[in-house]
Amino acid sequence: MSRFSIFLAAFPFLLLTAACDWNWVLCEPHCGAKMFCQAGQCISTGGNMDAATLDAGIDIGSTVYVPAPGLDATTQQNDSSPTYPLGPYGYGKDDIISPLTFQGYADQAFLCKKATDMVQDTNTLREIGFKDIYAGAASCQVQKKQLMWLIVGSGWDGNSQNEVAAVQTQVDAGAILDGVLVVNVLVEDDNYQPVTASYGKLWANNAKFQLTFPVALDPSFYLHSYTEAFPTNILVDLETMKIVYLESGNNLSAVGQSMAEFFQGSNN
Repeated sequence: MSRFSIFLAAFPFLLLTAACDWNWVLCEPHCGAKMFCQAGQCISTGGNMDAATLDAGIDIGSTVYVPAPGLDATTQQNDSSPTYPLGPYGYGKDDIISPLTFQGYADQAFLCKKATDMVQDTNTLREIGFKDIYAGAASCQVQKKQLMWLIVGSGWDGNSQNEVAAVQTQVDAGAILDGVLVVNVLVEDDNYQPVTASYGKLWANNAKFQLTFPVALDPSFYLHSYTEAFPTNILVDLETMKIVYLESGNNLSAVGQSMAEFFQGSNN
């Protein structure tokens, strides 16, 4: 089986439709200016949010989103640590991704294990941080990671479910390159509510998925500035922490092409 066999078949691309059918994206022109989609409805933000503030990366969680206690992601936008590339941090291709840290579930040694060797641990809520992943990629003696694949999705979204199921199938088949670290970032549960630790555990253990790769919980949607729809796929070069691919929709063939180009370039 080809290492990139997961990407040979084209998957339907998730496009914006005339309906307000996905969360956290400015609804204009479907709902009018300064309105946002939530749970399939247009929600007013009291005139405090528009396209400019969304593009600027300002968190909109305080207006229409109630974070789950104890699960907020943390970030150090002005972090001066030499172990993580200094900013400025951005939200597009070739930008350095912000050093976010989430709570979630993962194999205790996921930083230095092959995807096929990981065993999901849902008994322990642990930190899954980009700073640790960056440091692990540099320090692992046996299994160095070169590329982080973030799959941002929600429990209510069928495309998010289908994508993680498809990726897990390829992990089980050994079709994911050893240098790739897959991380599923979960935003909401199947009732459009902020994801909780208990729901994250159910998601990871779901009979349809049985996910072995890390599941990070983002109930305040700190990754909203990178996301236009669910799922969103983000590839990050772990040597520079720069985004090399960013696209909303489960277009796995495009993800695979970008991944192939990355590894071809790194081997030249």
